[in-house]
Amino acid sequence: MPDSRTESALGTAEEQKVVEQLREGVRTKRLPRGLDPAKLVKETRSARIRDAAALALLDLGHPKAAELLIDLIANHDTQGHRGTLLYVLNELEASVPLDTLVEILVTGPYDAREEGLTLLQYARADDAERSRALAKLVVLKRSSDEELSVVASEAIDLLSQR
Repeated sequence: MPDSRTESALGTAEEQKVVEQLREGVRTKRLPRGLDPAKLVKETRSARIRDAAALALLDLGHPKAAELLIDLIANHDTQGHRGTLLYVLNELEASVPLDTLVEILVTGPYDAREEGLTLLQYARADDAERSRALAKLVVLKRSSDEELSVVASEAIDLLSQR
């Protein structure tokens, strides 16, 4: 199993091998010795391996999957590669911190924004957090970026219903 120090030397073939081992482990419900999706999801620099490990955590019912993935999406190193992580969190109906979701709605690509909007229904926030998020979203709703404006409007609607 690759670690984060040697992973930069991995070629596409080795990366594909790890992804296939994770998928096979999920299919058979038996992972090869030394292949730990919880460790991989935290330590890998490969978005492909991280996504496969996140899906394995979901499919294998790992008890700390949501906690691990919430920590990951808050890490700026995953920016641009959060779609699958957010998908898994949606499947887990995880409560992601509201400030993290707003940041994803503002900076994320389309797939991350869509998953972020869905996750808003599970977000737990006190009145002060909700007010700060709404204030930021109201400003974004007036953005000249039409896509950002639409996402902000949808998020405001979702938060206002709660």
